[in-house]
Amino acid sequence: MKMKTMLRIVGFHNGCPEYVAAIVWNGRLNCHCSTIITETHLTCGPSNQAVWQVRVVVVPECSPDLKPVVGQKFQSLEFAFACYEVYARAVGFDTRKQAMRKVDDVTTWYRVVCNREGRKKGDEDDQLNARSGFTIKRRKLSKRCGCTASISFRYFSKDCLSGYIIEEFNEIHNHHMVETEHQQFMSSNRKLDDVHHKFILDCSKANIGLTLTFKLLKEILGGFDLVGCTVGDIRNVSRDIKAYAQGFDVQMVLDDMAKKKDMSEAFTYHYEVNEFDQLVALFWCDGLMKQNYHMFGDIVSFDSTYNTNRLKLTNVLVTL
Repeated sequence: MKMKTMLRIVGFHNGCPEYVAAIVWNGRLNCHCSTIITETHLTCGPSNQAVWQVRVVVVPECSPDLKPVVGQKFQSLEFAFACYEVYARAVGFDTRKQAMRKVDDVTTWYRVVCNREGRKKGDEDDQLNARSGFTIKRRKLSKRCGCTASISFRYFSKDCLSGYIIEEFNEIHNHHMVETEHQQFMSSNRKLDDVHHKFILDCSKANIGLTLTFKLLKEILGGFDLVGCTVGDIRNVSRDIKAYAQGFDVQMVLDDMAKKKDMSEAFTYHYEVNEFDQLVALFWCDGLMKQNYHMFGDIVSFDSTYNTNRLKLTNVLVTL
């Protein structure tokens, strides 16, 4: 790794010289080939006190086949997004779609930025929103640092050919790239497909908790780096499943009872609703339960829990 330090005077502030110390690394750093320039500005602050200001400039390097080039053309906007996502994952940063323009339902311009673009909102923003009548939301962790790395795509149509072309590409970041051993936690590498959703749903049906579900995925897939999600992602999926079933959970139970009735004539169920068409009582038993009651009719055990569910309904499990 080569290192070079430069110190130069760029001007004067309040009669004091303003220095810039730039340290340049060329080589492999954090498992990524990047050119990292750290500029440290020494200026005179209030009362002629020395103030150091540090600015990091990172230019990620990768294979020329992955790196976008201004003027490069794509058949569709989705394919353009996919190519930029591959480049971002290769060098170690996440992306976010920022702005777009449409004309007659055709996207004519689209801009994608680094996920750390912009600034974290502070108390002044909350006060301004409060004066405007907006509700102050819970403060979330933010890693935005004003990164200017971005890419923009423009729609073109020429000679019976249409698609999207890279209009502008800025590859300079003001933060370090994600290290290889931590890339599994990047948003672009945490994608839950249908297999993940089905496994999480099956574990939920078996009363397996979220953390244990994550550990089972790790053992099945062969490692934490192959899971493709975190415990928080599993928690969000479980929340979405519950939100999807909200309002239809009773009907889902009744549909399941009807299916069991079709599969076995010995299966019996009965339910009652109130004047608001809300379920207040549900009873069911299968053929084995009826045989046990016929042979041991004088033995009945109750397992009761009270007010342990969201709807405050009394749950009584009867074992015959």
